[in-house]
Amino acid sequence: MEQELLPLLPSFIESRWKDMENLELYMIQGDYTAIKKLGHNLRGISGAFGFTKLVQIATNLEAAANKADHRSLENLIEEYRSYLTEHYSMPVHSPEGSLPPNEVVE
Repeated sequence: MEQELLPLLPSFIESRWKDMENLELYMIQGDYTAIKKLGHNLRGISGAFGFTKLVQIATNLEAAANKADHRSLENLIEEYRSYLTEHYSMPVHSPEGSLPPNEVVE
């Protein structure tokens, strides 16, 4: 990851947890267009930060939303949640934008 992106990392991670909330809402609503858009945006921003696993998940989310494949989307959202849980704690507003203690940069 490029050094100039490091100060933005806490905000990036917090936004990914917000993505989870939105994905769950979109699934309840059956809003595949919103899921596709979120997947597309996630793919772009994750690529900029160098998070290849998130790029893969986002690409798959976008493709499954394109097909309105509810079961695949459920599985991908669970994969996304597991990835976030494993690598990044739920966001806690820390002083001076410091990284969570279990932060792992790919």
